[in-house]
Amino acid sequence: MATLAWSDSEKYMKSLKALLAGVATSALVATTALIAPAVAAADIAAAPVTSDLRDTSDDQPRWLSVPYSRTVINPFAFEEVGATTERTEIEYSGGSNMPLSNGFYAHDEAIHVKNILNVYEQNDSIPQYLLDAQFNSQAETEAAGWQLHNAQASYADGKVIVTNHDAEWGYIRTPELNYNPDLYPELTINVAEIQPNNGLWALEAVFDGGSGPGTVKFQGDSSVTGELTIDLADELAAEGRGGAQSFHIRLWSSTWQVGSSTVSVSFDSFAIHQADDSGDPGQTWLPTPTTAIDYEWTPASVTMQGQFTNTDVTTEDYFSVAELDGVARKISATGDTDIFAAGNIEHANPTYDAATKTITTVGPYAARSVALPDDATVRFFDSSAQFQSAAAGTSAPTASTRYWSAQLPSDGVERYIGVGWAVVGDGDAAAQSRLTAQAVKQEQAAGIVHWSQHWDDYMANAPALEDYSIQRVPSGGVESDRMRLFYYYAWINLEMNVLPATPETGNHYAQVGTGKPSLWMHGTPGTANVASWDSLLGMQQLVYTNPEASWDSFIGMMKSVTMDGPEPTDTNGVEAKGALKGESLPSRKAQTAWILYSVTGNQDNLEEIYEELHAHLIWESHNLRWMHYEHNYVDERDSEFVASLIYDLKFAVRIAELLDESSRAAQYEALITSLTRDYEEWFFPTTSDGDGYVWPTVQKVFLDTSRTSIPAHPETEGQPYRDHKGRWVRQGLSYYTTTALVAEELGGEFKQKIIDRHLRDYDEHRQLAGLGRVRVKAPDVQLITYGLLDMTPFGNYTKSDLVDQATVLVNSYNRDMVIAKWFAEVYHETGNGAIGGHIKASGVRPSLFGISNYIDFMLIANGYRLDEGSPTFVRLEGASGGVSGLTHKNQKFSFDIDGTDIHLSGEAVGTGGLPPQINASQTGISYTPDGNYQPEPTDPTEPTDPTDPTDPTVPVGPIATTITAPATVQTTFGAGANVAVNVRAATAVPQGRVEIHAGSAFLGSAQLVRGRATVSLSRNLAAGTHKAQVRYVPSTSDQFRAATKALDVQVAKVTVGKVNAKVTKPKKARNKIKRGAAATVRVRIKSPHAADVTGRVQLRVGKRALGKAKLERRGKRFVAVVKVKRKATRKIKRNSTVLVRYLGDQTYSSSNHKTKVKVTVR
Repeated sequence: MATLAWSDSEKYMKSLKALLAGVATSALVATTALIAPAVAAADIAAAPVTSDLRDTSDDQPRWLSVPYSRTVINPFAFEEVGATTERTEIEYSGGSNMPLSNGFYAHDEAIHVKNILNVYEQNDSIPQYLLDAQFNSQAETEAAGWQLHNAQASYADGKVIVTNHDAEWGYIRTPELNYNPDLYPELTINVAEIQPNNGLWALEAVFDGGSGPGTVKFQGDSSVTGELTIDLADELAAEGRGGAQSFHIRLWSSTWQVGSSTVSVSFDSFAIHQADDSGDPGQTWLPTPTTAIDYEWTPASVTMQGQFTNTDVTTEDYFSVAELDGVARKISATGDTDIFAAGNIEHANPTYDAATKTITTVGPYAARSVALPDDATVRFFDSSAQFQSAAAGTSAPTASTRYWSAQLPSDGVERYIGVGWAVVGDGDAAAQSRLTAQAVKQEQAAGIVHWSQHWDDYMANAPALEDYSIQRVPSGGVESDRMRLFYYYAWINLEMNVLPATPETGNHYAQVGTGKPSLWMHGTPGTANVASWDSLLGMQQLVYTNPEASWDSFIGMMKSVTMDGPEPTDTNGVEAKGALKGESLPSRKAQTAWILYSVTGNQDNLEEIYEELHAHLIWESHNLRWMHYEHNYVDERDSEFVASLIYDLKFAVRIAELLDESSRAAQYEALITSLTRDYEEWFFPTTSDGDGYVWPTVQKVFLDTSRTSIPAHPETEGQPYRDHKGRWVRQGLSYYTTTALVAEELGGEFKQKIIDRHLRDYDEHRQLAGLGRVRVKAPDVQLITYGLLDMTPFGNYTKSDLVDQATVLVNSYNRDMVIAKWFAEVYHETGNGAIGGHIKASGVRPSLFGISNYIDFMLIANGYRLDEGSPTFVRLEGASGGVSGLTHKNQKFSFDIDGTDIHLSGEAVGTGGLPPQINASQTGISYTPDGNYQPEPTDPTEPTDPTDPTDPTVPVGPIATTITAPATVQTTFGAGANVAVNVRAATAVPQGRVEIHAGSAFLGSAQLVRGRATVSLSRNLAAGTHKAQVRYVPSTSDQFRAATKALDVQVAKVTVGKVNAKVTKPKKARNKIKRGAAATVRVRIKSPHAADVTGRVQLRVGKRALGKAKLERRGKRFVAVVKVKRKATRKIKRNSTVLVRYLGDQTYSSSNHKTKVKVTVR
């Protein structure tokens, strides 16, 4: 096979470098320009063209689609393959009969039809053997399709020795046989030896479907050796299995009642052949498959070149120009014999229009037609096996027809076959599919030219990168050229996943499918190919190249939100208001909405879906778990879901502020805080698991302590155990728990535990940075990376430590996804994690997760954070990249990293709101301009002189800054408080820190990240109102001016902890005070916080006071001894309960507490 085309682009790169040689790069942009000029892009290579992505390797893709089409060429049905089974696309959808398969989406079904088209050669002479096994070697035998079961095989001298050990029956099985009894009536087998000699062998045929028994035995258990010939045709007919059909034959080796645990049977030969006296079988031809085949993929078409015995055939499959659900096959043959185009018919009662050579089949959801070349000779058969057995067939289809063939000459002429699809229920689907197929045939090769140009234009419109190299980690042999082509392949995959509106399901919006070629169908009913996680990430990136489809799909998803149900609770699930039915997945909806708005500036669309978005976010806060079919456990809490929602809500705050929904912004902020406190309470057990290990943090907790067990999970996620509160927990995998790094309000001790768990797996010297030992999901790695980039230093971790880990993740995953060559849901390391080795892909594939991860991380490596929506820039260690073709509020811009400066250009810069330059002197710090930059206009007759210090157009001195922070922060003693602060400047993002002071008292500080910081105030701040001040302290006073803002910190009092009372005098009073008698009562109060409980307590019965006393500290408790006088108890009713009233102090509020003390009769 040919070598990998994507890594073989040296000539292209050399010519490009020659073209660009000597071009000077200038990153200087005039700061006074109203619209900044374009940054010189000498280092940003032109986008590739369709032919540059040509792939002839053995692991090439084979699927194709086009935007807004329901149809997929050669889908990779991952559930049929197996979620964890590795198969190449050639292994799955290729074959010696040059197959074309289709997927088609209709009525919320993913229809998959294999072998829509096949190709065979006409063999004029009937071979003597249908099967003639030589058993020369294991490789040759297995390649021919033989398989073992419960047995081992060895090969010597043209024999296969089938050994059955510790199993009563084992066998070796033939490949599938397309059998015609008229041609091959006999079977001959030679059993050379059996050990021990009383060992047994047997012979039987096994059928998959059809009429008659499932097995036919030709030879029962026998110890006889030598050659045996069987009249296969008669044996089959006698058992009701006559005629042309398909089956396998098993050659058994058995220990049944032999007295030995091992039996070896040596088979010398095995053949199915013509009868010795058959003479001329009366047939003139037999269809035969290729002897060799070469494959080629481009974004515009998939090609096969088949070598038959006497003929060479080339096919090319592609989409129509005018019919998005039309597929064409161009076919040409050169040689000495004719060929057959052939194909399956998946439904009963097909029709045939002989005038146009069009075959049509109609199913419950879709109609499909095939328009054949005008000079084809068309025949119909009951099965593929009947056709391949050289049966004559019929000239017209019958009710039982399931296969057709079209004989074509091998004259080198290019012929065209059209395939058309139509949705049942949309008018006359059969007629529509026929018209589509015929139109596709008439277009001939126009689709190849059209879609090649489409993808050329599309790639030219995608954001282009300056640097495609691997930084910081070993490259693993992956070169930048390969990274570059894979980057554009990702964008093309993204666009190919766009599905049209499906009115038959009630959906009137285009869709960004989760995995159009994968045939995944577990999303919201009506748009079942759209996952409420994967598809969102696709929308976030597709908005740069196809904003209409991104918005349409997102609006469609939001319009599927239930708005007429009851208010959500923790138990009413998908029936509640705000629910999205289908598989429930971690929330990224608000982030997606914000990104779509930020890129397009379309506030109308944002307002259109806001109520549904708000309802869904509230619903998410009650359903913090995975829900899918019967998996729905209301007490389950999943750390990944909680972390994702906390992260998503920060974007909800931005949306609410933009739409003047201040009360909802406050609601989201409060929800972030409460969810963060819940996270701290749920996912940090202090007990050990069954092996005695205390996990720093866990993925899942089940809140119902009465549970005796929890639902089954993969063993790789650990065995469940109970936490310190008696709840079941399961540790899960670290890539889930580390997503919590995005929860900015988490306390330092909890962040430390999350990092500790993360470092058990993280290893920059392994594949996937060590996180893929079991498996790792792309979106979780993205969240981890955002968390590392945005975290303020804590504990022993400096900012550079955290950024370095993010840099390793970005570059490791870029490298390893290219090596995997799959866009998949899940990735795994192999070979002990050796860098450069094979990366396994599994789960839903091909799908959007891998696409999103790769595009996202390639942009981060070049200095751009797409995840923030608002233009955000970050310079990783060693980065010198840049990006062209980005969009902000429907205006284009580009940027270039030049040393420690970032230079911006384009219509979004200057009057577009973005500054022309950003100082990025701090590695790993993200910079988000506020988008309100407006340069001073200049007199065009007086050009600016940057060397003249008196020129008024040149900024002089530090830049003014403003602080955005709440006017009042409310909390209670012991709870602490977080103050969100945003420091802004007109032309750059301020750097430094913010501090909060109340007079001479220092209340807290935090480092700015992208101009934002969250300051955590002490939990022990005294109750009352503190007149404080937020202060911005610049990192360099010559660049930014300091700023202040007033802040009221209101700390409410709290109630005391546990209170108990005991009668100490008279002794043995048993907590009873006799009416009219004196007594001494000791009152103990426990403090719930660090502050002492001071003041007095009073004993009362109803409105009557019995006495009071001052509290004093005694150990960890605070005690008051109350003397009760006789007269105070004289008029108390019998069996009255004594209350303790705490009178309060500066920290604790007054409160009443029941006691066990009673007043009784003497």
